[in-house]
Amino acid sequence: MVQGRVIYEVMEESQPRARDDASLPDILREYGEIWTSKPKVLVSRTRRSADHNTRIIGGDDAIEQLAALRAQTEGTISVGGAALATQLLRAGLLDELLLCTHPAILGFGRPLFDDYDVPIELELLEQRTFERGVTLHRYAIQDVREASSC
Repeated sequence: MVQGRVIYEVMEESQPRARDDASLPDILREYGEIWTSKPKVLVSRTRRSADHNTRIIGGDDAIEQLAALRAQTEGTISVGGAALATQLLRAGLLDELLLCTHPAILGFGRPLFDDYDVPIELELLEQRTFERGVTLHRYAIQDVREASSC
């Protein structure tokens, strides 16, 4: 798991408690256990420490460090955080996008891929619907096109 600081701080507040909270559904307790135990990389310029099996990388070469980690890793690396996902997409380091939609209009917030101006061809790999109208769309990243070709 690779996470930006904001999403990491949300998760570190909730997930360690979730795994032991009998009032939560099984799936939320299970995810709390997964989040707490799985190795994580926190990408942050400001954090100096983190618990729950977390390594911190930061600085101007964070994307290069993540590229090296990806090259050394067999398996799946998940990414959480809008700014971080945009930077990894721009660097060509994402193979798939898993986009979950929750049926709520917040009226504010950060765009998922802010400041990204290059069209990308996606191939739908999976589409699922969960309780309360939550949907998941899983896409393979097919082709990054030059912005001038649109």
